[in-house]
Amino acid sequence: MVEERRVEPAEGSINTHRLLSHHPPSARMIVTRIIPEGRALQVVLRRNYGVSAVLMKKVADPIQQLFVDKIHEYNQKSKTTGGKLVDATPAIEKQMQQELDKVARQYGGGAGVDMTKFPDFKFEDPKVDMS
Repeated sequence: MVEERRVEPAEGSINTHRLLSHHPPSARMIVTRIIPEGRALQVVLRRNYGVSAVLMKKVADPIQQLFVDKIHEYNQKSKTTGGKLVDATPAIEKQMQQELDKVARQYGGGAGVDMTKFPDFKFEDPKVDMS
């Protein structure tokens, strides 16, 4: 006769053996798979709540407030420039254009070629001689 050893579960955990002892094996398999996934979900939800709680509360630290203010200021400036660099000097714009031209030459672009346009492909069926 095999002696059954009773193990008490840790506080806050679920005793799956006691829960499943009176159910068919298929139910045992399902529950033993669901419980670890449920625990993982708890961890993810706890982490996401922790991150969103920090973002939703009012900023108390003056350094954090300066950072948030700079982000809002940059966002406003980027909307007014229309997609160009924010606070760019003519020298920076010239350097950026040189780098874009260099990349265009490396990847098959050139003067007058729009590198932002998706290339056109033309596939022609080969002629088959049926004789």
